[in-house]
Amino acid sequence: MKKLVLLLIAIFFSFQVQAEELQKVRVGHVIGIQNSTMAMMIHRGWDHQNGFDIEPVKFLDAASIVQAMFRGDIDMAVIAPTVIMTANNQGGQFQVIGAAMVNSTDIFAVGDFAKSLDPSVSPEMSIQDLIEKKKENGEKASLVYVGPSTAPGIMAHRWMKEHGLDDSINYITANYHQLNQLAVTGAVDMAQLWEPAVTIMQQKQPYFRRLVESKDMITNQPFTGLGASKDFVETYPSIVQHFVNLHVKGTKMLRGNPLVAWQDYDETLNEGFINQETLKQILLKCKDQFEASPHVIFPPTQLSYDLLQEYGTFKVKSSVENLFNTSFYDQAMKGTIN
Repeated sequence: MKKLVLLLIAIFFSFQVQAEELQKVRVGHVIGIQNSTMAMMIHRGWDHQNGFDIEPVKFLDAASIVQAMFRGDIDMAVIAPTVIMTANNQGGQFQVIGAAMVNSTDIFAVGDFAKSLDPSVSPEMSIQDLIEKKKENGEKASLVYVGPSTAPGIMAHRWMKEHGLDDSINYITANYHQLNQLAVTGAVDMAQLWEPAVTIMQQKQPYFRRLVESKDMITNQPFTGLGASKDFVETYPSIVQHFVNLHVKGTKMLRGNPLVAWQDYDETLNEGFINQETLKQILLKCKDQFEASPHVIFPPTQLSYDLLQEYGTFKVKSSVENLFNTSFYDQAMKGTIN
């Protein structure tokens, strides 16, 4: 009996030591399917098997994530590369070490505008008609989005400018929950949305209509990537390498069959927000949007930077090349990731 007790004590302390040796990695994110590989790492124990412990930290918007990164409250983030670029332009020391999702934010017509849409009329003509009708009432057509410094926001402005519509649009910046609320209630005319909001909106508003797809604004629009503080990368390079290895592994699985991750996401990050059947629908829709390679999102991020320069958003010229650290992804691709 005494030997059994001693054995149990030894096992307990061995687990304690193992837990203490795990490096905590605080990862900032906003709600969305772009976090699927992180959910897989947590739920399947991949992080613990590779010497680290992921602590997901949820935020309402990317701006809050950046503030937390500046304070040192988080180490990594699933965030738009252009947001990191803007933060670095303000003195931040952050890097993009991978992609997460591309081509995932479209512009939708909502409310009365959606109800009145004629599918035979082009999106630009439909918006022009809306602008004219609004003018008659002394109003402007409105579009709610996550902000002008994100790649989707930049490309929305670009598309509107190309069609001579930009100056006639009232842009409203909102966090995830505010954006969805404005869209659901029809308080705005247009909304730039991503999953799971798109599927949820389609369920609540049968007249909800897609106006402009991401791929029509730019190829491989970098909705989200993997960001990390330079200090964390330099202090824990092996942990970052393991994280990227697992991200690549998870992305390959998602692109093969995204349903492999529904339970991972449901039991770690969902928090009951999306019912299981809807979650499965969303994952299937996003199959071709999962992306791990930073090389894929470099060109559109460079274009985003050039447009921000043109729009006068950046006062200090910074390098997109210095923003990206592809070494971890490149190393991951050299080996066989099972």
